[in-house]
Amino acid sequence: MHAEEVIEKVMDFLKTKAGYSYAHLERITFDKNTSNWEVIVDVGTFLEDIKKVKVDDKDERIVGFE
Repeated sequence: MHAEEVIEKVMDFLKTKAGYSYAHLERITFDKNTSNWEVIVDVGTFLEDIKKVKVDDKDERIVGFE
């Protein structure tokens, strides 16, 4: 996966599955050891509300959300 694909997947997940209508990308990183992308987003409308989403690079699934 490319970073743009990961961001699109995460933003879609946040809006359709997690119920956040607003999400601002903070940071995206790739961990070669686990082959996971880690995307940090701020979903807060007025106050900061940071969420971390992990995406498996091999099967393109969301594998973590906190």
